[in-house]
Amino acid sequence: MRSRRSAAPKRIFPRVLAVLVAVSVFGLILSGLAPRASVAATPTFSFGVAGDFGQTDSSTGAVFNAVKSSGTDMLFGIGDFSYIAGNSEPGWCSYASSRLGSTYPFELLAGNHESYPRDGYYKNYDNCLPDRLGAKGDIGYGQEYYIDYPASAPIVRFVMISPNLQYDSSTATPWSYKSGSTHYNWTKNAIAGGKAAGEWVVVGMHEYCTSLVPYPCVVGPDIMNLMLQQNVDLLLQAHDHGYARTKQLALNPSGCTSFAPTSYDPDCVADQGATTYTKGRGTVVATVGTGGKNMNKEDPTVPQAPYFVKYQGNTQNATWGFLKVDASPDQLAANFVRGSGGTFTDSFTITNSASPTPTPTPTATATPTATPTPTPTATPTATPTPTPTPTPTPTPTVPTLLGEVGHATTTTSGTTLAVPVDAPVAAGSTVLVGIGYSAAPGVTVSVKDSAGNTYKVDARKDNGSSTGTTSAIASSHLTSPLPAGSTITATVNSAVTYRLAAAYAYSGISQADQSATGTGTSTSPTSGSTAATTAANEVVFGATVYGSGTATHTAGAGLTELAELHAGTKSLAVDQRIVDSTGSYSDAGTLSASAVWTDSVTTYK
Repeated sequence: MRSRRSAAPKRIFPRVLAVLVAVSVFGLILSGLAPRASVAATPTFSFGVAGDFGQTDSSTGAVFNAVKSSGTDMLFGIGDFSYIAGNSEPGWCSYASSRLGSTYPFELLAGNHESYPRDGYYKNYDNCLPDRLGAKGDIGYGQEYYIDYPASAPIVRFVMISPNLQYDSSTATPWSYKSGSTHYNWTKNAIAGGKAAGEWVVVGMHEYCTSLVPYPCVVGPDIMNLMLQQNVDLLLQAHDHGYARTKQLALNPSGCTSFAPTSYDPDCVADQGATTYTKGRGTVVATVGTGGKNMNKEDPTVPQAPYFVKYQGNTQNATWGFLKVDASPDQLAANFVRGSGGTFTDSFTITNSASPTPTPTPTATATPTATPTPTPTATPTATPTPTPTPTPTPTPTVPTLLGEVGHATTTTSGTTLAVPVDAPVAAGSTVLVGIGYSAAPGVTVSVKDSAGNTYKVDARKDNGSSTGTTSAIASSHLTSPLPAGSTITATVNSAVTYRLAAAYAYSGISQADQSATGTGTSTSPTSGSTAATTAANEVVFGATVYGSGTATHTAGAGLTELAELHAGTKSLAVDQRIVDSTGSYSDAGTLSASAVWTDSVTTYK
């Protein structure tokens, strides 16, 4: 090489050589700068997440519209899509795509309403809203998968999992994420792979371990402990129809060796801050069940409440929307984006820092001082007014919808309909059941549950002809808790073809007050008005049954539709309203096509 270079000047003019050298050196400088420029231009993007959507709910469409207008690059739907039984998948996919765009990356993860054929089937949803981001995994898109994004230079690894879901059959064994299981090991490796690549790790699942509701860790403690042990940056969940967001949580070998989901352990809080966190110190957990379906009430009195910073639900500035996260190598910046309803907001950041590890122990050690504070406050308050202050507070409590217990339909002739209980209901709550069936006049219905609670049929109406359209409402003030996996069974005294039922749990009520029923053939079903209620704060609960399996129902003014079920040629719509003054109330609505209908309403105090 040297001999060739030393000979070259003899055959080239010195000035030409100088020019060539200068050009060569300048080229080397440019080539050396090029990689730095590409690193500086590392992609930044935004993603959204929500669950518990709905289809005929106007709030659902508003959420999709908000996603579109926000400029979010993709949306993760973490379960429970249409809530309409039967072949609802194509309609729901069309409903979403018409608002988001036909090629928009709407990435799905099944929930308990579609993991087996119920309100549609996850395989059908996956077909009409396919993966557009390159999901990977042994099982794959819709159930258990991960995505590295952007594909060319990933900065976030999304890991989607399905703990406690029954797949393909209502009798299937729920997927276990117990330590050492196949699903647990896959999740652990997927998280580790993202962390090893220097990516943010965001995990999504439909059901939850801890939220601001009085229910146990349904996904199992092992998978929750894995999240905190691995310092997953963001854990996203739904199933609880509301929004609740924690501080930064982590396991701590000197204090929090296992996370307590239904009590409070200050040692499990890595950062007590309200909005600003550091990558690597712990996990922020966000429940985003605000995709459009009716809301539950978040309960700030549950023992685990001190883990949480922000929340909203049914009567708490209920705001449907989604969580938008702007992702860059340096930060995850999250904001709750409103679609409809109230004015709730939340925002927080997780920042990538070079030295995140030293702080967890000091911060967690400082937190016990937060626990003694409420105790002294409660003691002085109780001492001056021991009896009067506590007594009035519980008694006039506004009735609250805790959430859907379960629903079911059948088109097979028989006398019973078993409604699976999807979420546990505590003793002292009241369960209201809207029922519809096809029968000649005089066919009665009774209700029981597998926990031994007593139910009373508070209203029933048939349409008085052989066309068989009957609506009924039953209730039980639970003396025994109703665990998840149990059943509520409606039984008619003569075999009928179509049976439909939907059950809901409430707090703050214990007995029926007034009822009314009506029947007719039109597009305007109504129960007629009840007698005047005897208490100010009551639940108005209506069940409309109509002889059409294709017509849709819209709740009347002041009412909220909780369910719209279709089975063969019969449909059931369940509405509710919570009132704060005495008066006469009715159930009413509008059908998209004229049909024979019966409508029952009962108020509860």
